Amino acid sequence: MAIIVLDDIIWVGIEEQFQREGNSMTMKQIFKIVLKSYDVTIVNLINEKYEISYMKAFIEFVNSKTYKMLENIDLKMYEFSPLAIFDMWENEKITGTPQTSVYLKSVD
Repeated sequence: MAIIVLDDIIWVGIEEQFQREGNSMTMKQIFKIVLKSYDVTIVNLINEKYEISYMKAFIEFVNSKTYKMLENIDLKMYEFSPLAIFDMWENEKITGTPQTSVYLKSVD
């Protein structure tokens, strides 16, 4: 099992959960913890930049195409930093698609 760079808070959360589960967590359980961390970080970024409530920021984020991509474990979006995911969300907000983000544009 490979986990890409995680900040200390995420890693501590995974370790605590791992110990509670008797040292036997599935990748799905770990992914759920990682996804929750992205939610919190990105909602905070939206709240700070756009000065909207946390609930409105959360609703906007979880209803986005970017979030649907992040939820899809097969896309491995967890390899991107929360700031990169935020950039994708912002590009989606502006253009209607997260693919306009510099992080997702293909190199010709």
